[in-house]
Amino acid sequence: MAVSVNVKWGREKFTLDLDPTESPETLKAQLFGLTQVLPERQKVMFKGKAIGEEWPKTVKFKANMTFLLMGSAVDGITKSDEKVVFEEDLDDSEKIAASALPPGLPNLGNTCYLNASVQCMAKVPELTVALKDFARTHPGPSADPGVELVKAMAVVFVMMEQASNTQMIGASVENMVTKLRAVNPLFGEAGPHGFSQQDAQEAWQCIMNTMRVSLPAPGGMAPPPPSKSAVDQLFGLRMRETLTNDENPDEAPSVQSTDELALSCSITKDVGFMASGIRVGLSGSIEKRSESLGRDAVYTKTSQIDRLPGYVVVQFVRFFFKERSQEQCKILKDVKFPEELDLIEFVTPELGKRLKPMRNAFEEHRNAEIEAEVSFKKKQEADGASADAMETEGAAAAAAA
Repeated sequence: MAVSVNVKWGREKFTLDLDPTESPETLKAQLFGLTQVLPERQKVMFKGKAIGEEWPKTVKFKANMTFLLMGSAVDGITKSDEKVVFEEDLDDSEKIAASALPPGLPNLGNTCYLNASVQCMAKVPELTVALKDFARTHPGPSADPGVELVKAMAVVFVMMEQASNTQMIGASVENMVTKLRAVNPLFGEAGPHGFSQQDAQEAWQCIMNTMRVSLPAPGGMAPPPPSKSAVDQLFGLRMRETLTNDENPDEAPSVQSTDELALSCSITKDVGFMASGIRVGLSGSIEKRSESLGRDAVYTKTSQIDRLPGYVVVQFVRFFFKERSQEQCKILKDVKFPEELDLIEFVTPELGKRLKPMRNAFEEHRNAEIEAEVSFKKKQEADGASADAMETEGAAAAAAA
């Protein structure tokens, strides 16, 4: 429990709360805020003895005990008149405002899966702008549950931006959950202990598909035409799929384009990295009717990316259906992902040709930065070695004299 203590510094006297369970460094940090005396310059005394890194066993903490501070303030730094405020003294709204992190969303009974999806979407500023524009142009209530969900998403994003009232954030999330369950009753399933846990990817897909048919791109009309929504503009992938008949090489391959909102990272026993999982997900075998053979045949399907959006979503396919037990199972294998994902090997030759000039320029810039850093370190090492040699020569000359 904290006790109120006094600290004398020259002609000034301070009263502050001291927690005996904290080290003296905490007290020094408090004093630095009050006096601008750096902690390493501070000498804190109690009954004529200096306080080190730990509290002496002879110190018995009690209210109104007095410490003596010795040390000079740093030149050029003026003493702050603001009262030192600690995080423990802030309420939830003040903590959010002071933090560089986005505000958290309340869990309304197994809704953590939804909160995770919404937090990811909130990191896309263009999506926030599109949602706010949509809410402004659709002020009244709508009979379309999808439109109501999109407007509820806009309110949540606005509340997260303001980050000033946790109660308002909670109310907006509760409204969004209600609208989501109106769009898809699956998310309203409940058991004996409350609402059931759901899958974050399913929530993501439901919200994306809802926005896809309601949310126009900037300057577009609502509802947007196919492939012209804000979601397609920001997240849309155009894939080129090629089907070849494994049982009849003479059959001409069929090629078609499809629109997707995510890449799949298939997780198998041989997949340890995200890129290899994407590679597996872009190829596979299917069985369909072959007109050339007049029966079903096995085809190999390969996909290439023909359009890359500004934001690429990668889904880790962690669930699969066990035929024997007739149940969904989750793959818990660890799959590593890089800070920078290079998709050049997965694109069509035409797209790769357009991407390579900027990609090569970026590689040259990065290589130049690495070379400059290596040269700088070598120069530092050489300067250090030269200084050591001169010091050794000086010492030898002094010894000879």
